Amino acid sequence: MRVEKASYVGEDNRGQKFQIEANRALQRSSDEPVVDIWGMLARFGLSNGPVTVAANQGRYNLDEQKVAVQGPVRVAGPEGEQLVTRDVTVDLKQNLVTSDGGVTGRTELGEFQADSLRADLDGRTVVLDGRARLKIVQGRSDENNAPFAASPDRTAGFADGCSRARPGECAGVGTKGSQQQRSD
Repeated sequence: MRVEKASYVGEDNRGQKFQIEANRALQRSSDEPVVDIWGMLARFGLSNGPVTVAANQGRYNLDEQKVAVQGPVRVAGPEGEQLVTRDVTVDLKQNLVTSDGGVTGRTELGEFQADSLRADLDGRTVVLDGRARLKIVQGRSDENNAPFAASPDRTAGFADGCSRARPGECAGVGTKGSQQQRSD
């Protein structure tokens, strides 16, 4: 079966709408439970705004309920967040996402990179694995968005008063400008 310009609209278990589009999909035979997909784009309506996910190609295994995305995957969040990785597996049964390729990204806090990622879609958590790096960009964060905010003297700190602690008591206190954190 071959489909051109496929679109699927639905709602997740939290009532948030999503739309998944594909330029082309091909299932070579009904005996083979694999659908090849090209030109994938997904839009998820989260409570704080839409998230888009784009990829060039992937394979959906109907029996295993897994999508294997070959090549780059780009994610854009509602507040300017960006994430780029490659070679991703989405396990629809377990609601887990893993990447076999490196990951880079940007949030309001700064820029990050790692060798791979694991995401729990139910728990809405993302774990960066292997040589994870975070470069905090001072002043990029909004002071009203706890837990992280820049104090008036532009020193990194936490909105709960950590910015007034003695150097060494809180991560980032006592440094100005950009900050590089490494976790090997």
